[in-house]
Amino acid sequence: MSSRVQAAFRIAYHLPQVGTIAVGTGEPAHLGELIGALNGEVDEQAIHQYRSRLRHRLPSQPA
Repeated sequence: MSSRVQAAFRIAYHLPQVGTIAVGTGEPAHLGELIGALNGEVDEQAIHQYRSRLRHRLPSQPA
């Protein structure tokens, strides 16, 4: 099971889809936790629903 931080980090690659995310921390264990999150599965249907909700909420901005 992923932590909330891991889940947020993992889906950040999909909202919008990106190849790189910059992070910083003074605690190396935190970086290890984020790296571990990259192995997690992403629920593509949930991402699609979230983007759809964003579009309806903010019609002038791309989601």
